[in-house]
Amino acid sequence: MSVPVEVVPAVTPVAKDCSDKSITAKEDLSGCDLQGVDLKGVILVSASLRDANLSSANLFGAFLGGMALQGANLSSANLSGADLGISNLSGANLTGADLTRANLTRADLSGANLSGADLNNASLNGANLTGADLNNADLSGAHLSGADLNNASLNGADLSNARLEAVMSWVGATCPNGGQANPVCTDYPY
Repeated sequence: MSVPVEVVPAVTPVAKDCSDKSITAKEDLSGCDLQGVDLKGVILVSASLRDANLSSANLFGAFLGGMALQGANLSSANLSGADLGISNLSGANLTGADLTRANLTRADLSGANLSGADLNNASLNGANLTGADLNNADLSGAHLSGADLNNASLNGADLSNARLEAVMSWVGATCPNGGQANPVCTDYPY
């Protein structure tokens, strides 16, 4: 005797309606759909944007220091000159984002997808990049002193003129040439 099986469709997360919220400090904007929003120069302190959709948003020069941005979608966002120091961006999608001259000092970018991102002259000093996808990212002139690159993937990344001395760890990292760090990526002077 066969038992009927009920097929349950997969649930797609629905963005939270945030039309009643203002984008201000200490606001909980977790899960909000803010795709393409213009937040140039905004100052957000202690706000939460966990799992928010900020793809293609303009956050040029924004102050987002210490923010909760875990799992946020910031793909193709303009974060040029933004201050994201000490922010939690673990698991965030920053594919193709413009982070030119951004401050990511001591930010948690563990497991984040930064493939194809422009991090030219960005400050990543002391950043946690454990398991981050930095494939084809532009890290030219970036400062990575004290950064943790354990298991990070940098295949095809541009590290020209990057400050890599005192990188905390390269264990398990994939180098720009596709090889494994042993103990560091040897293609670049330190």
